[in-house]
Amino acid sequence: MASIVVSIGWIVGQKINVYRYAWVGAVFEILWIPMLVGLVGIPVFSIYHLLTEKFSFRSRYLYALLIIILTVTLIAIFR
Repeated sequence: MASIVVSIGWIVGQKINVYRYAWVGAVFEILWIPMLVGLVGIPVFSIYHLLTEKFSFRSRYLYALLIIILTVTLIAIFR
């Protein structure tokens, strides 16, 4: 769930002018540091748990990792 929230936050921040309205810009400024921590922390956390669980395709950590990788790829391609 956290990886989906982080992905949506980054995509919205890249595609929408968040500073058009002052309150939206303020919320964005407050949330960008936790989003950055999530963007870096979720893959590290997921890889650690994937290795300790002996890698399973049914693992939620694998899908969280794939969502974050897809988000970073999309941001890099469409930026």
